[in-house]
Amino acid sequence: MGKKRYEQLKDERENFLLRARRCSELTLPLVIRDEYHNKDTSDISFEQPFSSLGARGVNNLAANLMLSLFPTNLKFFRLLVSDSAFEQFGDQAEQIKAEVDESLSVIETTVFEEIEDKNLRPTIFEALKNLIIAGNAALYVQPDGNVRCYSLEDYVCHRDIEGNLTDLIIKEQISKTVAENLDIEIDLPSGEGHSDNDKNIDLYTCVHLTDDNEYYIYQEVNGKVLPDTKEYVPLDKLPFLALRMTSVTGESYGRSYCEQHFGDLRSLEGLTRAMVESAAIASKIVFMVNPASTTRARNIAQAENGDVINGVASDVTTLQANKSADMSIAFQAAQNIEKRVSFAFNLLDNALPAGGRTTATEITALINSLEKVLAGTYAMLSSEFTRPLVNIIIDRLAQEKKIPEIPKEVKLIISTGVTALGRTSDLERLQQFVTMASQMSPEAYGQVVDQRALMNSLVRAIGVDKNILKSDEQLQQEQQQAMMAQQQQMEQQQAMMQQQQTGKVIEKVAPQLIAQQAQAQEND
Repeated sequence: MGKKRYEQLKDERENFLLRARRCSELTLPLVIRDEYHNKDTSDISFEQPFSSLGARGVNNLAANLMLSLFPTNLKFFRLLVSDSAFEQFGDQAEQIKAEVDESLSVIETTVFEEIEDKNLRPTIFEALKNLIIAGNAALYVQPDGNVRCYSLEDYVCHRDIEGNLTDLIIKEQISKTVAENLDIEIDLPSGEGHSDNDKNIDLYTCVHLTDDNEYYIYQEVNGKVLPDTKEYVPLDKLPFLALRMTSVTGESYGRSYCEQHFGDLRSLEGLTRAMVESAAIASKIVFMVNPASTTRARNIAQAENGDVINGVASDVTTLQANKSADMSIAFQAAQNIEKRVSFAFNLLDNALPAGGRTTATEITALINSLEKVLAGTYAMLSSEFTRPLVNIIIDRLAQEKKIPEIPKEVKLIISTGVTALGRTSDLERLQQFVTMASQMSPEAYGQVVDQRALMNSLVRAIGVDKNILKSDEQLQQEQQQAMMAQQQQMEQQQAMMQQQQTGKVIEKVAPQLIAQQAQAQEND
């Protein structure tokens, strides 16, 4: 059943797989292997592109996407509950909300530590390279928390008109020994010079959407379903992720990023190859001797450095291609294409203008422009990659009792990707407003602008914790403490002034009192 369905869906995949192999040939040839490439042999030769810009661009773009979607030492998601959910608690709403936020923060930390502990980034990086080159990749989150990545040639899938996954079949090869350990009868003829144990058989991992809106998962070997692998899972807890770089309505597979720039990649490859071959031809040195002269070609060929031979210098010439002008045209065209490809793949060093006179403001604007090119990609990956992956990890940790069950009122917010791009745009506008307003009218800026509202906008734009700002209660308490401290200081100063005045009075009156006492003693 799984093999039959795999063969049915295989034809739909062929056009996408063919384009993926063409894109892989121009960038990273081993990401999507050739049709005749055997995974078990290491001596298979493959075409290596003449230009390495495509490979460098794919690696750079994959690294940028990974750091943007899954940044290190920074939580890329939030668990939040709407403020309206706490209105029913009345006066205790703020206290209950604070306790819930603290509990959700602990869960966020546990999930983040789990992602770091399983070291998922190498697999994520591999999946992103497959998405950039082939436009498709499949991930399987194993029960132990580790993740496996499958390229487009390893699986087939089918989606409905709305883009929901209805079928996913992964084809792998296992040895006959492993199959026998699974108690499956295998009847395969032995080839000459090979034992039965050398034969590999196909293992199909099948995922089908049922009429009850849940996924049915099982594995099949040699037409027989493994009974221990049967499982039914809800829609939002499927451990298999069929990823797409971009989506097209009515298509089961996505289109790759390299496919969008295939023309420039192919043109750059052709020009680079032509220039390399032309440079090799031009670097070849061939001496030509006039056949009617007395200078012998053998003497020139056999002469060592510093030897003296008979001949006339004008009888010997060097063969030259004289194609430098044509080469310069090809070189200039290749440079223009390199700049376009570098901009598309977020390579800042090649995208910068030549001359070394670029200012910091221009570099910042260029970086922001490069990031905004990927806004659609961020949106797609956030909805079909980051969010489902975090949901799967949360569900597994809840089953292992490492975190409590999360109620439906809790919303998962992805704070990276396109959300970060939106915050960057907000921050740019805030900076522009502050600069222009403070320069145009400094006095009016200080009187009209609400500094607290401005700080709140900066906190939202940068994406830091809102608790970094003091609450109104804290500010009021600090003001009261400051007023009390100031009042105490004023009272202390007044007491000191009274003591000083009293001392001065005593200093003036004391001699008179002493004189009066002395006179009274004399009279006595």
